[in-house]
Parts: sequence; C-alpha cells; structure tokens
Amino acid sequence: MNIFILEDDSNCSGVIEWLKRKSDEVKVATNIEDMAYYLEYEEKYRKYDKFIMDASLKGAVILHLNGEEAEYNGALNGIDYMLDNFSELGIELREDKVAILTAFANKVNVYLESKCHSNSLKVIDKNDNQLKKQLRDFLNA
Repeated sequence: MNIFILEDDSNCSGVIEWLKRKSDEVKVATNIEDMAYYLEYEEKYRKYDKFIMDASLKGAVILHLNGEEAEYNGALNGIDYMLDNFSELGIELREDKVAILTAFANKVNVYLESKCHSNSLKVIDKNDNQLKKQLRDFLNA
C-alpha cells in the first residue's frame, strides 16, 4: 500500500513512522506547495492508495499546471486545496481513500458539511484515544 501524507505538525512524527511501518511507500509533504508539486507535476503520487491530509497549514499561493494561481490562506486550507483539486487530478474523494487528520475534528466536520462533503471524507481526530484504531480502520477500508 502506498500512502500520501500532508502533515506539518512535528508532533505527528510518531504517527508517520507508524504509517511507514504499515505500508510499502509513504510520501510526506509538509506544506501545501510541496503537496501541489507532487500531486500536480508527478503523476505517480496521484495513483497512491490512501491520502491522509492535514486540515490546516501555513498559507500558500499555488501555480497550477494550467498556469492559474490560487491562494490558500483560510483556516482549513488543506481541505480547500483538496476540494478544489483532487477530482481534477483523478483522486476520488471517498472516505476509504482520503482522510483528514486533525486536532479540530468538530470544526472540520462542520466545514465539510457546509461544503457537502460530510459523508465522502474520513475525519480522524488526532486527540482521540483510539487514534491508531482509526488509522488502522482507514487503511483497511
């Protein structure tokens, strides 16, 4: 299994190492610019089995393949990038394929509901005592 991870929180290094032991290949991006580069310019990453995305990162301006620029400065800019671009990149927004790893699960759930994606994406709470179980369930889905 190949996993693409967007995560900027150094406190998640243990989670990332655990995921590396559970998979064949893990690609980690720590900011939106790197994620956009890997997914938009290197096709192999779009074909990964699972995507685990951070909800909130430092703001970024992305130059897309088509030459357009997009600014991602909102509080949930990782989600905004994903909702704006994954479908065009051929990455299906399904709860067995894409998960959002966040310390703000309630806020993320409300935001996804407002964007009509509350049932299509998995939200994994970093603060949950069952974090490994949630990750394992996602990987096995």
